[in-house]
Amino acid sequence: MGVTKPSFLCIGAPKSGTTSLYNILKQHPDIFLPNFKEPHFFDNDDNYGHGLSWYLQSYFTESNEGQLLGEFTPTYLSNFKAHQRIASDLNSDLKLIVLLRDPVDRAYSHYLHTKRDELEHFTFQEALAKESERLIKSNLSDIEKMRFSYLKQSDYFNQLTHLFKYFKTEQVRVFVFETDFISNRENMIADLLMFLEVKPLTLNVNIKSNPASVARSKTLKKFMKSDSFLRRIAKNIVPSLQLRQKIRNKIHASNNKTNAPQKLSKELRLSIFNQYFKEDVGRLEALLKKDLKIWKDNV
Repeated sequence: MGVTKPSFLCIGAPKSGTTSLYNILKQHPDIFLPNFKEPHFFDNDDNYGHGLSWYLQSYFTESNEGQLLGEFTPTYLSNFKAHQRIASDLNSDLKLIVLLRDPVDRAYSHYLHTKRDELEHFTFQEALAKESERLIKSNLSDIEKMRFSYLKQSDYFNQLTHLFKYFKTEQVRVFVFETDFISNRENMIADLLMFLEVKPLTLNVNIKSNPASVARSKTLKKFMKSDSFLRRIAKNIVPSLQLRQKIRNKIHASNNKTNAPQKLSKELRLSIFNQYFKEDVGRLEALLKKDLKIWKDNV
């Protein structure tokens, strides 16, 4: 008998608390999440080319009978190909979780992550201005495009508008990072468990994962990102995809140290919000029937 398909996905947005939410939900005995967060199956052409059976066998065979299967890949929200693939390949009653963060903060956190990985050499403002030009380069891989899509992955209105072409609004639960996940987390988790139709439990909701950090060793960071001879040998030694991913994540985590980033000035925040996000946020409020005043007040 084949592996059961996932019943829910957390599809976005990146840098919006999804890793903490993943670790909170992993505590629930009736929920199964792969040990490796972010399989990137539906938004990566190479992974998707392996087929749905490969995806299910790679990530869900360790689940127990009766568990609700899910996975977290927050870049699915911004990838329109992923919307169609998810709708086509998974259950028609699939449930989707979306966690949205202030678009300026999300874009800046994303930029800092890419910079920490020694992949970004422009200032934040320069990177935003060059983004469109960067993303149309045909030689960039799917992963490289994700790394530099600071604005695109904060374009929530267009993302959700496209998503609702494939899924009914009642299948999608949208939470706001600042007002739901930060200020009202216990109630949000209770609401989410009800949405997923699993038994209500008291979970440890005070988990904070993936804080801002810098690399202890830049040499190790570059090695982990490179397609080196030693990495290809390691791939042959450890053929299991999940095990390689877990080892890689542990090395990344041990090489990072927490570091509070320099904040954007109020003037720069306002300029970026007005230039790139003001109209989008207004349309998003109407689409979701949610008050996003906290994002507007933040500038």
